[in-house]
Amino acid sequence: MGDRANYVIKTGEKLDIYYNKWSATRIESDLYLGEHIFLDFVRTCDVHEQLLDPIFLEAFVIADMEKKILGYWSWHMETETSVIRYYKSALQEKWPDWQIIHLPNNMYDAEPLLGIGYVAQHQPVKPDVLDSNMITHDPIDDEWANGLFIIKNEGEIRSSVP
Repeated sequence: MGDRANYVIKTGEKLDIYYNKWSATRIESDLYLGEHIFLDFVRTCDVHEQLLDPIFLEAFVIADMEKKILGYWSWHMETETSVIRYYKSALQEKWPDWQIIHLPNNMYDAEPLLGIGYVAQHQPVKPDVLDSNMITHDPIDDEWANGLFIIKNEGEIRSSVP
């Protein structure tokens, strides 16, 4: 496990990709240290050839050095819009002359900043599709012998515990 984050420092079309296994929960406070301290920290992280698979990526920051754009997201960040607006306004004081962008749709919003098709490069996880026989006659004898079934038929809900 971990709190995995990728950082990208973009210079022109060049993407320098960094990784830290334990920093996703600290994105807000790390960014709040300001441009120079944060970028110095990023450069101490592990260098990677590619971004993490979306299954494992918990936080992301991109700093476009030429355009002065800072984009970020984290699973651990507050999602209340008023909190995000307040944080961004405070962060702007720590990153003067930068355009600050919260990326609420994670890597979908990061793609235009990266300039690569990150989402299309990764195959979605295929869910297990179980048939009714597998559900009602589970061959695995485990401790989870009970279940709750909810059936809705013509607007009427019925539930049963086997």
